[in-house]
Amino acid sequence: MYRVLNKHHAGVPASAVYVGRGSKWGNPFRIGPDGDRAAVIAKYERWLADQHHLLRALDELRGCDLVCFCAPRPCHGDFLLRLANATREARIAWWRGVKAGGMTRGRVWPGRV
Repeated sequence: MYRVLNKHHAGVPASAVYVGRGSKWGNPFRIGPDGDRAAVIAKYERWLADQHHLLRALDELRGCDLVCFCAPRPCHGDFLLRLANATREARIAWWRGVKAGGMTRGRVWPGRV
């Protein structure tokens, strides 16, 4: 099972992929000015649907642990982990849901993959 790990904790494998600020996967939305933690994660999900270069690169994250500063708190990395390891069909369904304006309690991912 793949996880989102905290960069400050020991034991992060060298093969883990950093998805925090400064990486191409970083969340451009900040807690505070852009909303609370849940809001900035939801904004990231909607934003990602328009980042075609990142969507094409999702397979880089498949089968990898991800690293950010948020874990174990909720993080955009949790979403990236689910999306990267989802089937192609589930990714397409997610994208179509976002583009159709589908939202469930601030989250565009309709459920578990």
